[in-house]
Amino acid sequence: MKRLNNSSVAAIRKRAVSLVLALAVLALLIPFGAIAASSARASLAFAPPPAGNAPNLENASFWAHGSINEAYAAGLVPSALQSAYTQAVTRAEFSALAVALYEKLRGEIMERSFFDDVSDVNVQKAAAVGVVDGVGDGKFDPDSPLTREQAATMLARLAAAAGNHLPRRAATFSDNSDISSWALDAVGQVQAAGIMDGMGGNMFLPEESYTREQSIVTIMRTYYVIGGAAAIPDPEPPPEPTTTPSPDINNTNARVNGIALGNSKAEVQAIIESIGTSIVPEQFGDWILYSNPAHTYLSLVRFTGDRADKIYAINGDWDLAILGASGVLTEYIDVRGGNAVYAVLFEASRTNEALPFNDTITFALVNAFRVRHGATPLNYNAQLYSAAQAHSKDMNDNNFMNHFSSSGQGPAERITAAGYRWTDWGENITMGSNSAEILHRWVLSNDGHRELLYDTRYVDAAVSTYFGSRNYTTLKVAAPWR
Repeated sequence: MKRLNNSSVAAIRKRAVSLVLALAVLALLIPFGAIAASSARASLAFAPPPAGNAPNLENASFWAHGSINEAYAAGLVPSALQSAYTQAVTRAEFSALAVALYEKLRGEIMERSFFDDVSDVNVQKAAAVGVVDGVGDGKFDPDSPLTREQAATMLARLAAAAGNHLPRRAATFSDNSDISSWALDAVGQVQAAGIMDGMGGNMFLPEESYTREQSIVTIMRTYYVIGGAAAIPDPEPPPEPTTTPSPDINNTNARVNGIALGNSKAEVQAIIESIGTSIVPEQFGDWILYSNPAHTYLSLVRFTGDRADKIYAINGDWDLAILGASGVLTEYIDVRGGNAVYAVLFEASRTNEALPFNDTITFALVNAFRVRHGATPLNYNAQLYSAAQAHSKDMNDNNFMNHFSSSGQGPAERITAAGYRWTDWGENITMGSNSAEILHRWVLSNDGHRELLYDTRYVDAAVSTYFGSRNYTTLKVAAPWR
């Protein structure tokens, strides 16, 4: 038998005997549901700044503390804007925030556009990529206070310049008639995306000055919404196989983590006991999860009657050639780590039936992938579960997908409100996947979603899915205050 190598990023490939298929999940990331275009991406995971290296929030409004901390940790707040948060932001200052976000996502802006009344390089960069423009006669008016409708226009342009156009929807504020015609579309876009809200009484107040803290909060929300990755078109789905092989369930070498198709429950239990690593079975309908506390062993087995007819495994032993000749094999491949197979699904026949889906299985899969990368398993924490559960339900009930709650609460504020005292934290969210797909989509991600799974700073975790029309999932990871 062959022990698989550790993996870095995974793709999925299906093989039925000699037929090799490219599974469409390879290029998929998670869409943003109702608030964004279908090709938009879920947001990055963030952690707060290290202890002793946090921004001074003494004169910031309480509601902005979480976003300022997150933006500071992400390197999005220029030093000149790390004070006087309630002060009106200028057009030049907002340009600096916009450039910080653009360059974090897309790299340094090399082009420049010039104005007669300003030499600020951030203004020149922002103008070069189309985020800002002048006020006429070759002037920019850098020190003029930014208005709310100007901010909305710059934020919509920033998202587009970064490769993620915001959804086009009409603004629904009671003072729509006061919004300038050149800004009306952008105001509708940032409202639909959850980036900018009204100021009370469903009023947008387009000519009101925008503050530094409002700017930082909405820059951070833009970061969350556009997600740190350009939109990638979904690939064409692969062709389905024309035939399904009949497995040789008598091939005793066709085993996944010691288990063969056709084994009875008693036979599988005997195999598990012979391994001797404290494996505890947990039953979920027709499926049984076999895993140990160290998460070095994980197998999910479905029984029809008393016989195993599906085996999913991560972190184990198998021989791909033997499996492929003995049944229907799905291989989960590490495309950035030597194309090693890090997980398999072995079936007696292809049924396209989804793997089981619940919080226990998702948590076990996350820990198994984490252990595969040399990190210790995360401990389940009830307070983090409460925060994750509440956010998944909120996204379902209010039909949105964002790290900010429907009331504007950020990820750090959620776990604090749940009673968890933290020094580091992170969060992943997704929708519309089952347990294995959630893991594989986060693994496929080339941004913070994947790294969060095995970041060694984290000690505690919880994951919760709210089962509704879209199955929203929130994973919370954190390190406790010591």
